[in-house]
This record gives sequence, C-alpha cells and structure tokens, in this order.
Amino acid sequence: MLPITPALIERAAARLAAGGWRYTARQLYYAVCAEAETRRSSAAATGQIGFGVLLILVALILVRFALPFTVLLAFGLTFISLGIVQRRRGAPLRGRVLALSYADFTEVLDPGELAGILAEPVGPRPLRQIAEISRWHNVIAHLDHVIARPYDPTVHTNGWRSIIVLHDASPRGCALPLELADSGVSVIDAGLRPAWVDGADQQTLQGAPARMPRDLSSLLSEGEISWLASGERLELAALAPQQILRLVAVAVDQAERDANAGGSGGIRQLQLSNEQIAHLVAPHPRGGSGSAPARGVAAPGRGAFPSVQ
Repeated sequence: MLPITPALIERAAARLAAGGWRYTARQLYYAVCAEAETRRSSAAATGQIGFGVLLILVALILVRFALPFTVLLAFGLTFISLGIVQRRRGAPLRGRVLALSYADFTEVLDPGELAGILAEPVGPRPLRQIAEISRWHNVIAHLDHVIARPYDPTVHTNGWRSIIVLHDASPRGCALPLELADSGVSVIDAGLRPAWVDGADQQTLQGAPARMPRDLSSLLSEGEISWLASGERLELAALAPQQILRLVAVAVDQAERDANAGGSGGIRQLQLSNEQIAHLVAPHPRGGSGSAPARGVAAPGRGAFPSVQ
C-alpha cells in the first residue's frame, strides 16, 4: 500500500470529478483506497518456479548418475515449492484490503481543498450522501424520478407512489425495497445485489455474521442470502458517481417501459445482462490507473444517460 498523502487524495478526487461529476466523501474514500493499492509482484516467485523446473530438467538428463540426479531433483522440487508458497502469500484470501478505515480517512481529509466534492458534512450516513449526489445530478440530467434514501417511516407523507430505490448490498439495504413495498409504494429496485458484487476485485467489507432483518427470499437467491449472512457487504459509495447515475438511468428506462406496457406495482428489479451488470458495478482499478470505468457515459447534462437495453 502507498501512504495516504494529500497529493494521493487530490489525484483520486480529480479522477472522480473529471467531466464535471460531483462525488461524496464516502465515494472519495473508496477511490483513495484504490489509488493506494499496489499489485504485489510475483516475478520472484515465478523465477523460483522456473529455476526449479530447469533443475529438474537437468536432473532428468543426468538420470543415469544417481548422486547428481538426486541432488538436482531435490533442489528443483524445493525451489518450485518455495515459489508456490510465495505466490499464495502474495494473494489475499478474498476481496481487496482497504488502505485505512473511513474514520481514519475523515481525519486526514480536507474537503475545502477538493474540487467537485459535495458540501455535505462528512459522517457515517453513506446512503444519505448517495441520495445527495443523486439529487444534484437529477437536476442536471432532468430525471424526474425520486431516489429513496435510508428507510424512514415518514417518507410516504410526500404522496410518492412510485420510487426508484438505491441501496447497499447489505442486509438492511436489500430489505429496503420490501419495507417500502409493504406500505403500498411501487418500487423499482436499482440497488446493489450480492450476485452482482461477489467477486475478488470488489471493495467489499467483511464483518461478523449478520442476521437478516426479514425474509429476503422473494428478492434474493439462497446463495445471496448466505453471502449477506456471512458478514459480506458492498456499499453503493464504492461505485463512481457516473455509475450510480447510470443505475438511475436504467431504472428510469425500465419505469417508462413498464408504464407503456401497463405494468406497475410491487417490486420490479432491473432486467440486465451479465455484461451490463459488469459495466455498471465495475470496481475502481488498483494503483490509480483511472476511476471506475465510464465507457459510454457522457458528462452530466441532458442526454447523458442513454438506455443500455
């Protein structure tokens, strides 16, 4: 890991803001952690394995000479074993190791020095921050649909009848569409699903085994529920701002198609191919080689969100 310096934070912030995008402190946190990551080189381990193979080949040539054959074979197998062990040590068992905690990040963050960061206080409410970025870009992109924030029993007093829901891939997040639908609101679920983000390259968080807040079997598979119960989760803030607004745009497209087809009500999930999912939730690359991909996503403005269907 590289040290977290003001210059590193500024580089990550500049990539998030490129093209006029706005971002939250929580999104910047994940971009900074990706910027600080360095891939551990496996060159030494590969060299050891290659040298071991070479020794074994020489031993085979000298197979008629017992002593040289035995010594070279033993050394060859030893070098191969050491190389394999080094490779395994260099690879994380699962997921990506974040450079520091969010609490530590907020202590070194100076939002006043960064262009594009939303002027919302840094705090432990990542979904409220995501709602803020959605509202800001909604005005620019002329999207007239509501983004649901963390569940609030008073949310329905505004008379909303149809809501696009963004949420983390977490027990509480995945339960949010059900909680809203229970009150009679029509929901398009544009939040993260475990099946989308269960991969070694995602910036997932691992915690203690979790209890489900309610039965999620109507929305998630048994494997997805087991993933959540194991303590795994991925925050929506791990995505770049253009990816989150892309999810909104896909949901808007689906809402329009459903309306034209005369279908509405209940919970509707996004109908996406594996390729579209991979594009929408692609993680930040390691080592600052750019922010999360935005292929085919224009800078914010009218027409910035073409349909992906």
